[in-house]
Amino acid sequence: MSVFTAPAATTDTLAATAGGDGLARALNALDDKVGALVTTDITDITATAAELNIMDGVTSTAAELNILDGVTADKDELNHNDGLTSATVGLTDTQTLTNKTLTTPVINGLITGTFGGYYNSVSSQAIINGGFTVNQRVYVSSATLASGSYGHDRWKAGAGGGDYTFTQLASSTQITIESSKTLIQVIEDKNVVGGTYTLSWTGTAQARAGVDSATPSGGYADSPLTISAQTAGTVMSVEFDDGTLGQVQLNSGSVALPFQPKSFAQELADCLRYIEVINFFQRETIGIAFFTDSNSFQCPLTYKVRKRAIPTIILPTTAPDSAFSISSADGAASFVDNSTLTTTRIGLNGCVIAGDAMSAVYATNDVGNMDIRTANGLIIISAEL
Repeated sequence: MSVFTAPAATTDTLAATAGGDGLARALNALDDKVGALVTTDITDITATAAELNIMDGVTSTAAELNILDGVTADKDELNHNDGLTSATVGLTDTQTLTNKTLTTPVINGLITGTFGGYYNSVSSQAIINGGFTVNQRVYVSSATLASGSYGHDRWKAGAGGGDYTFTQLASSTQITIESSKTLIQVIEDKNVVGGTYTLSWTGTAQARAGVDSATPSGGYADSPLTISAQTAGTVMSVEFDDGTLGQVQLNSGSVALPFQPKSFAQELADCLRYIEVINFFQRETIGIAFFTDSNSFQCPLTYKVRKRAIPTIILPTTAPDSAFSISSADGAASFVDNSTLTTTRIGLNGCVIAGDAMSAVYATNDVGNMDIRTANGLIIISAEL
């Protein structure tokens, strides 16, 4: 913009100051000169989005930006709205993905990672322990796994057995299902949103599904596998035949998402809903026992996680009597007579273990810790499907 400098007063102008009319005419002449200078010396400046906001007090629209050049606003002009590159957002571009695996989870270059908006959702991952990281039963590589028996948490043997080999890693672990063996996972009805699902995995094993069924059927196929017409709120299942297997992913929709791993703590918590194993390797105190007479006790046991259904509780009633011990606050101690162990008041959150101590050294209403002493002290709380 040119800097305006008022012109020096002329002789005629100064002479006109002698009277009121002369002064008015002088001022009008000066005003005309200023108007001419402003009109001709101010350079045109392109309006910014901030300036255009004056029109309505909100962020400029494409229609407002059209004022810039009289034509439809292009992407460069629209960039003023949010400071982002419109070409990256993709104003008119659309793509349809069908039964494709997204190897790079990026939406139009703006969202990266493992689809944070869907993370830890049954829509993005209906499989539990898909990386074979949780093994509460301590299944040993290549051990016999009879039909219906579980190895790693949530994975059970098919009709012909389910023996498999593996080397356990701290992270996602690949297993190898032995010849003519299969592994099944049943998805609880509460975790089924229904519609179309896509099952994907790594390895040479093939898979089939059970739609609205805990028993898979039909032919096996390679990854990814589309599962159609699943009813919401109804159980479903998947089964893998012999070969290598890892990173099992089951998500809603026709696109195979990348494997959705969880933290180990979250994966374990999900598994505990179906099975809880209390053993010597955890060095756990089962609970605080109280005595109803000199040797009979009851010990409330609270589960770590509320169970899916009223569980079946397996106690080592035939194990050596050194498996458990009772130690009271007054110094009395004894092993437990395992043959007398029973469970009562079994609920979704806990139960009561009752039994007798080997030595009648306690007073009525005495209390003490019930501890696991050897590997034989194994308690299994199962609410599996």
